[in-house]
Amino acid sequence: METTIRLALPDTLNRTVFLDKITDHYNTIPESPDIFHRSYYDTFDWRLYKKGLLLCRGGRTYQLLSQKHVVTASATIASHGTKPRYWWDFPVGPLQHQLRALLGVRALLHLATLKTEVHGKRLLNSDQKTVLHIRHEDVFITNSKAESHLQRAVVLCPMRGYPDELRKFRLHLERLSINNEAADPFLAALKTVGVKPGSYTSKLNIALAPDMSARAAARRIFFHLLRTLRQNEKGIKADIDTEFLHDYRVAIRRTRSALTQFKGVFPAQATEQFKQDFAYLGKLTNRLRDLDVYLLKRQEYCDLLPERLRPALDSLFQNLATERRDELKKFILEMDTDNYRGTLAQWERFLADSKNEVMEPSTNSSIHALNLAQSIIYKRFKKIIKIGKRIHAESPDKELHRLRIECKKLRYSLEFFTSLFPKQDLDYLVKQLKKLQDNLGDFNDLHVQQVNLSQYLTTIKGVGARTVLQAAAVGGLITQLNTRQHEVRRSFTKSFQLFSSPENIALFKKLFH
Repeated sequence: METTIRLALPDTLNRTVFLDKITDHYNTIPESPDIFHRSYYDTFDWRLYKKGLLLCRGGRTYQLLSQKHVVTASATIASHGTKPRYWWDFPVGPLQHQLRALLGVRALLHLATLKTEVHGKRLLNSDQKTVLHIRHEDVFITNSKAESHLQRAVVLCPMRGYPDELRKFRLHLERLSINNEAADPFLAALKTVGVKPGSYTSKLNIALAPDMSARAAARRIFFHLLRTLRQNEKGIKADIDTEFLHDYRVAIRRTRSALTQFKGVFPAQATEQFKQDFAYLGKLTNRLRDLDVYLLKRQEYCDLLPERLRPALDSLFQNLATERRDELKKFILEMDTDNYRGTLAQWERFLADSKNEVMEPSTNSSIHALNLAQSIIYKRFKKIIKIGKRIHAESPDKELHRLRIECKKLRYSLEFFTSLFPKQDLDYLVKQLKKLQDNLGDFNDLHVQQVNLSQYLTTIKGVGARTVLQAAAVGGLITQLNTRQHEVRRSFTKSFQLFSSPENIALFKKLFH
């Protein structure tokens, strides 16, 4: 069967009239009417849609479709009541494998459910062979309380080898004023409920002009980050998945970094106050994020230990899960306090006021955005090169931590001002920087994990066999993490040499000096 064609039906043609007009002119055989329901899912950040895919459920079957509705993988779940949220909730097979790569740790969210009423006919030629399937579809958007009509369409499903019959039937439809392509039902449903596909992304995509003032550019960057922060609050409260908190924290870190690096763009006193405010916001979720990371690493931790010791980690993860629930409740309560809401409201008012001339000018408020970007980025780059060249095998760990922080600031600055520089060059530099960041980030994470596990080890009390196994498991895990940390440390020199290559230095000078 060839690619289907979907055409919009005018309001003047209801189902009965349309099908009668076909029967009057063609030899047809009616097909059994059908009604089917389809529910559609994606992540909060539209990971499937951005890859040109849809996840659809009909009955107990899930299908991963291209946006042309070609099935790429499917799976049948155990019962109608089962609603998978994560890739690991699906049966092992091709669909789970694809979703694992696409979703990561993100949860699937229900977007829309459509009911389609189908009445079809088979169009026959003079030899009584089927040359075309014709379907009249009434599509309704439904929820638990009601349904509303969304779309009426005719769907043509041509049979291979009969192009002339299809062409002639299309001409007949044109005489009935049926020649406009019908919207995809899924996209039409989203439009009806006011949802714009692809509307959220954690990535910075901020349009700046080289000659706009530094203050105007900063205001646009800060508003973008505030919007990202706000967009993730609801998902944190609902505990949908851990990426809501992750994106929320990144927005806070980016804001703090920009407040520190955009010197002289806003009045000094206000800048200092908001630096303190965002430091307070960042500290609220430090422990909660650490707990998320540990719980996500459960399988990885277990894989580091001999099989007989793995069950001994159960109590560790039970304790972590309990602590996480407490930390999340504490943060949700904090989000509803006057202090929290007032801090963000004050920041939003400040940004709005900065657009008006009533805000006093400051040292760099009127310089061009391009000049501000070049100054910040090149200064940070030189500092990274200076610190990195001093680090050797005997350097204390705190030097790598310091370098990691500087790399993070550089990364944020490159992302803030991406629109001001050639995309290919920026993409290349960010890719090179990310490799160094991965090395430094792994080193820091392994250090923090060892510290926390060592603290937990001191809380294990008792003298029984279970206690001994617990202590052995945690101690073994610390040993494995320490070994990994030394391996990462040894690979630092190569990572830094790649980043500080003559080619990278020349490109930084060309773009930012």
